[in-house]
Amino acid sequence: MTGGSGLFPELGMTLTYARPRRIAPRGALYGTSLLITGGNTGIGNALARQALQLGASVRFTCRTAEKVDATAAGLRADCPHSDVLGYQLDMGDQESVDRLADRVRRDGVVDTLILNAGVHVPFGFHTTIDGHELHHQVNFLSPARLFLSLSQGLRPVRRVLYVSSDAHRRGDLPATFPFSFWARYSRSKLLATTFFLAARPLFPSTKISVLSPGSVETDVDRHKHPIIRRLRGLNRTIQQPEEAASALLDGVFASADPELYRNRGEVVDPSPRCADPKLQMSVWDEVIGDLPDRAGGVAPTHVIRNHAETLTRLAPAVRTPRSEHEVVGLVRRARKMGKTIRVVGSRHSYNDCFYSASELISLEQLNTIGPVDRSRGTITIGSGVTVQALCDHLDAIGYALKWAGNSGKQTVVGAAITGTHGYHREGGLIAELIVGARIVTGAGEALRVDDEAELRALRVSLGTLGIVTEVTMSLVPSGEPVKYELETLDEPEFLERLGSLGRDNEYFRFFPNRYHPKRFSVLTINPTEERPTADALQRLRYIDTTNAPRVLVATLRKVMRSAIMHRVLGRLPAPRLRMSLIAPYSTLLFVNAGIVNRWHWIAGLIYQTWNDDRTRNMELAIRPDDFARFLAVYRKAQSAFHAKTGEFSTYFTGRYAGASCRTLLGPNRGRDVIFVDLHVRRSPGAAAFLHDLEKQLMRLMPIRPHWGKEFTQDRRDLAGAYPAECWREFAAAKQRFDPQNIFSNGYTKRVFGW
Repeated sequence: MTGGSGLFPELGMTLTYARPRRIAPRGALYGTSLLITGGNTGIGNALARQALQLGASVRFTCRTAEKVDATAAGLRADCPHSDVLGYQLDMGDQESVDRLADRVRRDGVVDTLILNAGVHVPFGFHTTIDGHELHHQVNFLSPARLFLSLSQGLRPVRRVLYVSSDAHRRGDLPATFPFSFWARYSRSKLLATTFFLAARPLFPSTKISVLSPGSVETDVDRHKHPIIRRLRGLNRTIQQPEEAASALLDGVFASADPELYRNRGEVVDPSPRCADPKLQMSVWDEVIGDLPDRAGGVAPTHVIRNHAETLTRLAPAVRTPRSEHEVVGLVRRARKMGKTIRVVGSRHSYNDCFYSASELISLEQLNTIGPVDRSRGTITIGSGVTVQALCDHLDAIGYALKWAGNSGKQTVVGAAITGTHGYHREGGLIAELIVGARIVTGAGEALRVDDEAELRALRVSLGTLGIVTEVTMSLVPSGEPVKYELETLDEPEFLERLGSLGRDNEYFRFFPNRYHPKRFSVLTINPTEERPTADALQRLRYIDTTNAPRVLVATLRKVMRSAIMHRVLGRLPAPRLRMSLIAPYSTLLFVNAGIVNRWHWIAGLIYQTWNDDRTRNMELAIRPDDFARFLAVYRKAQSAFHAKTGEFSTYFTGRYAGASCRTLLGPNRGRDVIFVDLHVRRSPGAAAFLHDLEKQLMRLMPIRPHWGKEFTQDRRDLAGAYPAECWREFAAAKQRFDPQNIFSNGYTKRVFGW
């Protein structure tokens, strides 16, 4: 037997798996109770032994009573004085699964469920007593059934590990010779992996890990054809069960991200098929079809996606109230039933802050735009109004927002409360423009909020304080001329002038050249006394008003990010550019991606080619003084990623926002920041690239995430990102508006703790 070790870094404990040690019960897993299916041989037996060595209480299952007795005796001999208990379980029999679940609940608490038992019987079709194909029931239906049975009630399991297989990537193989060797097994693993990944948000109090151990020498191999076993023997990466078990325990108990899919301990993306909405819905429907009483009251009706299609969730029906009164009724109903409730808008978020497994509402019908209060310079709008609709309306009547983000598809309120921003030396968050609001609290009361202290908490609250039904926004007149300037600067000059560019210009943003990364394009917008001529005004066009054919844009994107194109264009000289034009000020300058006075179609095509919002996207607010260090870390990570993938699919842009105290949790709270907006094309490893980069930056500088984008920080990481008094005020507002956590979900629990 080969040896090795797995490390539990928080506790400084190394788990040796070559020779089981009889150690004191107060180990790394002391106080943890595991139920391991398939505990008599292979990975399951190794998991049981290693968990006992680390002080856990272990319950295990075997198919026969004889195997239960023999396994228990062996475990107790290796780990005397350990808490070991065995159960008989046949995963090919639904009644056996249900009996086990009932008995486990009677016998006491099991806080960790490890679903390890599985079969791989090639070249044959076998039917279970329940009439299912053997692999389908043992590897998919029965583990899902047992999980649902133990994930409800007063004491549901806190952790679940489904031992998957990277064979799930081949789950679409036809079950005919010669593919039948792998097809039924792979299909069952695909369905189970899809189910457990989709189940995560439905059970936010349970950490669900889906891990693949890789190739392991187990008893499963005895079912394989001799030829296949000989071919398998050529594989030098086959592990012993002890090595695989150690990696699995590390992934569940020692990892900072136990819910990331791993193969042989390495974070990778699962099969794209696992995110297929039809497949997610079908596996859920199949599992709960004959056991609705075991689904814990969770009843998704469809799969909901975010706009970038980087996130899919099984979701309940979305309700669409037509008035604030109906919103009040829905909140009171949810409160009475013990449900949480969230508002789902345009789903522009790159994370699941909009999601609830129990109750979702859309405010799209609350889309009234009121008249402008000219004396106060404000306008009141319903929560269903989009940024584009508001800005088009304001432009037509001579008003504008002082700043705005780039996307017009978001609702104004949704954009505001998630911290969406534009850029300005005096601020930049859309939320900062809110001067009043109406909110439905967790008690089901509709309130008007005008007090500045309350608004500071509400403006960027991620919907966790209540449901905002309307807001009053501050306005500025539109139409006054501004100078819109674009120039390129070499990196030394850009870094030297970075601070002054932010302080000296009303609006300042930048982006590096994709092919010459040490050349930066700088865009500034400032008021001017100059007046455009009538002819010049007639030539002005907003950039994104030109819609190029999708096929052309998609083709150009693929070509422009290819390694060949980067090598060719990277060797050509990059001309210095400087252009300016005079235009009337309007919020559409931001929402419609800028303005040009010539080559309108080409400018629109270039913009659409370079700006793809259907990517993995993380945005961090950093101090201007830290930008040079950010750049060094980013380039090193980018170079490694490009070398690994062969594609130049990462890029970032920057926007400068001035310090503001109009929000408690706005990323520019109390300090000037540069919003670094990072994009990576959806591909294997893209999420890991962003998350690894985030962790590297966290060690070097203070960073704050854009609340609506991807990030891994939780409440422990974020505790020091804002002044302590901000957290105290925000927590106090939570107690006033929603003490029973009606508006919470898994996302808010991660970042706020409620």
